[in-house]
Amino acid sequence: MGRVRRGRDGDRYLLIVSANGQGKRVPISEFKIRTKGTKGSSALPMGSELGGACLVRPADEVLIITRKGIVLRLFVDDVTVFGRSARGGRLIRLDDDDQVVAVVRL
Repeated sequence: MGRVRRGRDGDRYLLIVSANGQGKRVPISEFKIRTKGTKGSSALPMGSELGGACLVRPADEVLIITRKGIVLRLFVDDVTVFGRSARGGRLIRLDDDDQVVAVVRL
């Protein structure tokens, strides 16, 4: 992921997908710049495991890849924008023994 500069993030989002297939698009502006030694910002509910994340723009497409090799291609604009503290919505339906292992921007 590239570095986001202050003042140039109007149409940039962080696409976050949990290992269980829940996902959301969060405006970069909701993440404050932190200094070293801080705990950072939480973007997933407690107990959720991160499946993948990437910086995106509304016109981009992404691939969501699971452990079993299922690949889902979708438009970023189809993913709902939520706040940083929201849970998100289901992006991919998974079997009980499968999980998201990667999110790739095309």
